[in-house]
Amino acid sequence: GAVSYVDDQIGSLTATLAEAQLDRDTVICVISDHGDMLGERGLWYKMSFYEPACRIPLIVHAPGRFKPRRIRGCASLLDLLPTFAALAHGGTEPQYAMPVDGHSLLPALTGAELPDEVLGEYLAEGAIAPIVMIRRGAHKFVHCPADPDQLYDLAADPDERENLAHK
Repeated sequence: GAVSYVDDQIGSLTATLAEAQLDRDTVICVISDHGDMLGERGLWYKMSFYEPACRIPLIVHAPGRFKPRRIRGCASLLDLLPTFAALAHGGTEPQYAMPVDGHSLLPALTGAELPDEVLGEYLAEGAIAPIVMIRRGAHKFVHCPADPDQLYDLAADPDERENLAHK
């Protein structure tokens, strides 16, 4: 039901933009701040780096700028600032007063390959020590001083059942 509701709202937004003749010049991004475990592995929360908890939707709709297509590869919420800045700055990133984390996704949106690497960290509710994650291509490594290391080959093991860290 929630997905249908969001879909209806996006349809309403795109119809309004079309009516106002702003649909060709407006960039719509649909994102979430985190995924959620919905019973997978017996977990019911977001506080892990298992795929259901850390994967989120990232939909960019800009018919006047990009052709619709699915882009494989990883992106991070940190990539949004450089992407939005590049969109607002005519396609190139502006000069920042200080370095920013993340990379513009604009090249990927226009057809280039997306660098398939994401870094993550978690130190909040439920964590007794920092948890870091490195995902490169099909491999994901998770380290926390309080827990055993985890290493998964997501191509061979998409459900993250076989920990390769100690093999």
